[in-house]
Amino acid sequence: MTDLPPFLHPDDAPGKTLILREALRLFARDGLSATSIRDIAQATGLSNPALYKHFRTKDALALVLFERLYGAHLLQLTKATARCPEFPGKFSAFIETRLSAFDSHPDAALFMTDTFVTLWPQMPAQMKTRTILSLLRDIVGLGRTEGHVDTTTDAALQMSLVVGSLDHLTRQIAFGTLPGPATAHLKDIEQLLRKALT
Repeated sequence: MTDLPPFLHPDDAPGKTLILREALRLFARDGLSATSIRDIAQATGLSNPALYKHFRTKDALALVLFERLYGAHLLQLTKATARCPEFPGKFSAFIETRLSAFDSHPDAALFMTDTFVTLWPQMPAQMKTRTILSLLRDIVGLGRTEGHVDTTTDAALQMSLVVGSLDHLTRQIAFGTLPGPATAHLKDIEQLLRKALT
């Protein structure tokens, strides 16, 4: 099955698949802290013991979702940006991949953004060796070397500008204050960010 969403694995049991799908939907809609095991059980039609068979706690479930989603998104970004040798192509591929991921799975993007501060510190150490931010840091660094990105501004601030702008754009779409799909704004957001970085 190649069309599985990034938070599901082909070897997941049907009950586990249902739990992951419904938990992600509820976490994105209501927030992690406001969603209870009882809410997930009600949404899946499973009993609490059936849920605990797959996940010991709600937090364990959230960690599995986050780790799978983050890893899959990093892989998408890495592959997309690797196809381009220079900054303009890499930067464009980074933005397009982020926006396309939101269009494909908006709940996943919202969940990762909303829970990053809470769940990232609990991720395995090997997952922190190469991150979305370190990938973006390399792209911004390449842009600085090639003369496309201002070298007098702190690179960390430049990365914050990019990530924050993309996250806010997708949130506006999710909450209906900006029309979607996110990729319809690709040209404009890329142009705005390129101007801000020069």
